[in-house]
Amino acid sequence: MGTEQTRSPQLTTARLIARGEALTDRQTAAVAQVGRLVRTQQEVSRELSDGMGTLQRRGADVAPSESAGLLASLRRTFARRQSLLQRRSVAEELLSHYEVANVALRRASAFADELRLCAVEMQAFVDELYDEHAVAQANAREAAARILEIEAEIDEMDEGDEMGLDARRIDALRFEERTRSTAVQLQRARAALCRQELAPARSLRDTVLSLHEDMAACVVQATASVGSAGRRIQALGMAADAPMVVSELRDSLQQLDTAMHATTVYIAQAQDLLTRVLPEISADLEARTTERSWLTDTSLEAVEGDRARLLADQALRDAAAAEVEAVGHEAG
Repeated sequence: MGTEQTRSPQLTTARLIARGEALTDRQTAAVAQVGRLVRTQQEVSRELSDGMGTLQRRGADVAPSESAGLLASLRRTFARRQSLLQRRSVAEELLSHYEVANVALRRASAFADELRLCAVEMQAFVDELYDEHAVAQANAREAAARILEIEAEIDEMDEGDEMGLDARRIDALRFEERTRSTAVQLQRARAALCRQELAPARSLRDTVLSLHEDMAACVVQATASVGSAGRRIQALGMAADAPMVVSELRDSLQQLDTAMHATTVYIAQAQDLLTRVLPEISADLEARTTERSWLTDTSLEAVEGDRARLLADQALRDAAAAEVEAVGHEAG
């Protein structure tokens, strides 16, 4: 999680801005990575769909539908293929198309695993932001509590003697109070930065997770359909009862329709991600970077006395609210 940078108690304005820029760069790179994955998903889906489609079309030449007259077609087809060698020749042609579809299926399976790993990595980034937000809230709460302690200690001291021990102690406490007040503001800005980055990080994670879910479902469905057709094709070259095998092959080839339809749907969904979802995320990131609301919401002016107390109270309320929200998420 970058513990040295995100957990350092000595947070400065420069380090905070650098952290914001690093997160922006990371999110921009993630958008580009997701874009590449979406385009690869389209390519893999088309390749798989084409492979299954070719297998289905070539198989239909050997196993036409009943509406076309299955028995008559079988007589015509196998009248010219009386020998086992001839049936094997037909089977070998179909097997070559089956292998093409199977290669596409293996690639789709490997890509589904790649998507899963990417989703896990993006979830780790989301967890990192949650952790850093918690650290920032804890640091702000600690600094705020110390401000209230300082105010209470000053209230008990005598400020009348400008050169006495109390005056010196009060002066040191005022310095610490202002230092702690700046720390509160910086940590609150850091927490706001994490909250701002969470939305696009979750959106990108969910996009990749959806891609993985779709591709995994497609692979499972296509594996069953292509595997069934492959077994029937292998039997075609060896079976003595060719008409029965052809009938079973026809049924298996029809099962490819569902898997091919699924890939068509996934290609359309991927296109929507490329043309609508990812541009929206990119525009949102650009707007957030330009506004830097996580920094401008927090003034880094010098704070003394009552304002320091009010700032501390607000920081403690923010931390308490964040804890309640975190408990609510865990309960949900």
